[in-house]
Amino acid sequence: MTKKILVADNSITIQKIVAMAFENEDAIVKGVSNGKDALDRMETFKPDIVLADVDMQDLTGFSLSKKIKNNPTFNTTKILLLASDFEDFNTNLFNNSGADDHISKPFKSEDIIKKVVDLISGISSKPSDKTINLSATDLEETEDATINLSATDLEETEDATINLSATDLEETEDATINLSATDLEETEDATINLSATDLEETEDATINLSATDLEETEDATINLSATDL
Repeated sequence: MTKKILVADNSITIQKIVAMAFENEDAIVKGVSNGKDALDRMETFKPDIVLADVDMQDLTGFSLSKKIKNNPTFNTTKILLLASDFEDFNTNLFNNSGADDHISKPFKSEDIIKKVVDLISGISSKPSDKTINLSATDLEETEDATINLSATDLEETEDATINLSATDLEETEDATINLSATDLEETEDATINLSATDLEETEDATINLSATDLEETEDATINLSATDL
């Protein structure tokens, strides 16, 4: 199916670069120079995705995205923000804008094509609140007790959370709690939490957390709290 792409950028050069990137793709690319024109063009063009420059003067890409996402007629339209690589990207404005993803300028043709195709296809880097929970309570007088949680290949995930709680592990010999998360790639704000409380009278209690191959990760956080050891 033909992809309809609207580029809102005050740089005619950027508009042309995007058009050239998609000239061999099944796509129609239209360009406008400001946010107001983008909103007007939405009515007639009805794009599948809007590429919006965050630095437009009249209506920034952040504000444009918010207006589009708050409009019931267009709120399913994908939004890809275009940001300059020499400026710090405002993640708070991004999160509040409702935009689906962002990319830094200048960009390679293959990178912008992949971003656009993935977003239109529903392969977003922003699935929300992916959570895996494991609780084990009242494991008493256990020898060689093991709790394992592995989550692999959680790719391009934002706000991914893996929680493991183990309480009241009492009088345990060689108790082990392991959490491994591998191949968390291109992840924003990824959080892995492990809490183990009330580990009382424990011999050789071990809590292990391994997270490997956290590649191209922004603000990745790994938290380990173990109280009452």
